[in-house]
Amino acid sequence: MRVISYPNCQLTIGLTASFSLIFLFELGGEANQPLSQEF
Repeated sequence: MRVISYPNCQLTIGLTASFSLIFLFELGGEANQPLSQEF
């Protein structure tokens, strides 16, 4: 489990960064082009 926990931490950080960027883009008024569909 220790070997699996490390990539999961990176994956969680990556997903958090991705969702935060999408959230900021939507707040910026670029919700006309939904970035969530590209994922």
